[in-house]
Amino acid sequence: PELIEMFEDLTQSGFFSSFDNVAFAGTSMGAFAALSFSSCAPGSTVLAFSPQSTLAEALVPWETRFAKGRAADWSLPFSDAAKEITTAKDVQVYYDPFFEPDRKQIERLQGDNVRHFKCFGFGHKSALVLNRMGHLKPVMKAGVEGTLEAKDFYPMIRDRRNIRIYLMEMQAHLEGKGMAERSERLKAAFRKRQRQMAAE
Repeated sequence: PELIEMFEDLTQSGFFSSFDNVAFAGTSMGAFAALSFSSCAPGSTVLAFSPQSTLAEALVPWETRFAKGRAADWSLPFSDAAKEITTAKDVQVYYDPFFEPDRKQIERLQGDNVRHFKCFGFGHKSALVLNRMGHLKPVMKAGVEGTLEAKDFYPMIRDRRNIRIYLMEMQAHLEGKGMAERSERLKAAFRKRQRQMAAE
């Protein structure tokens, strides 16, 4: 409640309107906060990495993660990010569509102002994998400036094939689909690239 009161006070005092551009960013529950509080600054930009849209049981009864978060009071204002993003200028959502819990949360985030950047094989660690690739800073810079486009983003994340988190997430995805043989081929290709990179 204290945090909500602080944001409401900032809005009423005209704090956000004193800036030419306002951006909110976060990952996981921090991304939920970025999405939800964006309504305090209409026209803002949001960068949400692997966000939750809410943990209110009535809205996402299938969500079983984040026990401590789910136990919080979800009757408070700003509890459903899907309702709070309508006044934002640009909502960028970065997530792994192969990771079902995140995908189901993000399916609730819709609108002409919402852009989905699909981070295949990142799991719930989209910001972490981007950082491991050395791409988090340029993604955030372009995202805040509103210049990041899909045609720039997807070639950039091809580097994921060299990140161990990607290997583990994709193996889990493939094995869950009954594709154990393909999973082993992916692992072999990853190890081959690692040896080649070490030899260079």
